[in-house]
Amino acid sequence: MDRRVVVTGMGLVSPVGLTVEDNVAALKGGVSGIKPVNSFDCSHCPVKIAGEISGFDPSLYVKKKKSLKLMNRTIEFAVAATELAFRDSGLEIEKLDPFRVGVSLGTEGTQYTIDEVSSAFEASTDIGKGFNPHKFGSEGYKTLNPLWPLMASPNMSLCHIGINYNIQGPNMTFCSLASAGAQAVGEAVNSIKHNEADIFVAGGSESINTVTILYLALHNLLSHSNDRPEAASRPFERDRNGVVVGEGAGIVILEELGHALKRGANIYGEVVGYSTSIYGNRLNAGDDIFFTSAEGAEACMNMALRNAGLNSNEIDYINADGQSSVQADRAETDAVKRVFGDRAREVFISSTKSMMGHLLCSSASAELIVSLLSIRDGFVPPTINYDNADGYCDLDYTPNSAKEAKIDTVMSNSFGLGGENATLIVKRFCG
Repeated sequence: MDRRVVVTGMGLVSPVGLTVEDNVAALKGGVSGIKPVNSFDCSHCPVKIAGEISGFDPSLYVKKKKSLKLMNRTIEFAVAATELAFRDSGLEIEKLDPFRVGVSLGTEGTQYTIDEVSSAFEASTDIGKGFNPHKFGSEGYKTLNPLWPLMASPNMSLCHIGINYNIQGPNMTFCSLASAGAQAVGEAVNSIKHNEADIFVAGGSESINTVTILYLALHNLLSHSNDRPEAASRPFERDRNGVVVGEGAGIVILEELGHALKRGANIYGEVVGYSTSIYGNRLNAGDDIFFTSAEGAEACMNMALRNAGLNSNEIDYINADGQSSVQADRAETDAVKRVFGDRAREVFISSTKSMMGHLLCSSASAELIVSLLSIRDGFVPPTINYDNADGYCDLDYTPNSAKEAKIDTVMSNSFGLGGENATLIVKRFCG
């Protein structure tokens, strides 16, 4: 018998809200969470804006306060969103079989910053000769915080969640940036379908830091609109000039349908389709690796539709990847036209990155939650900062104002750097 998977809990911490309901209010109102960076010194960075979270207190969500000493900001967001999702689900965690509960997370996790490692490099540098690895092994490493390795590993967010909730079932960590959160959810769904678990904590977490901003700025991927941060992220719009990064965590509780029905759980929707792909053949031609392929995006969407047993006419809303880069937005527009044909101009489309920014490893799971909320509340969130149409991107991207609409089925796209793509399809649960 087929095992179906539904979403019974959601936790969302983002630049526009610290709860699901705060996020809903901001999304309906078209509120931007992009602002000058304040959590660390980025005066030396060419880009000084991001979707930064303010007013966040991790102690409100962590059960064992001592563990905060071992958490970086990414881990704190992951644990907070998980706690919110469990509260929302109504699950009695202590009564669950820990071996039938899994955790699957998208996160880079490598939260080192220039400030943290600079002392080690200074202590390991010979004047006139540069970095000396032997000196680092004898002297430089001693300047590092001894707890630092426990904060820098990409799997540590997952480990803290597992420890916090006594989860002992399947576990997976994904580090594929934009597609990571979708892969974490999709593979967790597959694990439940294969009867490896009944419940999964799944999603993504990310925080901004100097290294991330410098790295992406080096490749000319980021918007340089430092003087107007709230207007910097403008997906599909004529004057867009790059991505705006953000931080946060989106976590869902996935549950086998029979298990959810038996306990009378509130069901937000059913995950019916998932696909992931990498469009890598262009690399042989020496093209830029930071490139979204229309062909790869098209293949990913079509595969998700096949896996869901749906055709494109059954999709009501596309929560677009909508990065706010010229090339990526045009590629996604091309892909939507290929998959949806004449109906491409009728289906609802929007990019919530215009408000939240690109949350990197947590973007896909945050946008999945937005997709489920659009089903619950009957609305399409807007693409804000849409002042001038791009003649190439000529579809209806829900400019500037949310729309009321009955939404039953949503496709959520995440097309990442290096051609890693993922698509999730969620549907209203009707029994």
